[in-house]
Amino acid sequence: MAVTWWICAPSGSDGKRIRKKFTTRGEAKDYERWAVARYNNKEWKAPVVDDRYLLELIEIWWKVKGQMMRDGERTHHKLLVLDRALGHPLARDVTPKLFSDYRAQRTTAGIKPKTLNTEQEHISAMFNSLYALGHYPSPSPLKGLKSIQLTKSEMGYLTHDDIARLLGGDEG
Repeated sequence: MAVTWWICAPSGSDGKRIRKKFTTRGEAKDYERWAVARYNNKEWKAPVVDDRYLLELIEIWWKVKGQMMRDGERTHHKLLVLDRALGHPLARDVTPKLFSDYRAQRTTAGIKPKTLNTEQEHISAMFNSLYALGHYPSPSPLKGLKSIQLTKSEMGYLTHDDIARLLGGDEG
């Protein structure tokens, strides 16, 4: 069955309607997807530029989220140390490249991968919570950065003598 015309309303029932003729339904659906994506993209709007320093965002996070967390004080301190180690960057300058360079530098200094993954989780969670609460214009800039793969340590096993000694059977 050929579609002779197709109506597309990318902004819902309130906005502009588009009428266009297509020979197949597939073409019509493709056009509709393109029109909706173009409408929602808002290419004419300049992206919001945030000129705040990372330190400012850490303090905002502390006020609106961190104080209410069970482990918020420790996380706040770790974020402050991370800001100092990154050289007090602007929030918009925190990129996967900056963080991966920092991570490489810390790995060379002998810091364990688990610690580096934790730091990445803390800063990403901070950006995501600020975005969710409306204090930052975009989600975490480290969103696409993968964490370091951890090697699992080999498990040790207790012998029967070790178990007996541990349970107090051998007082010696």
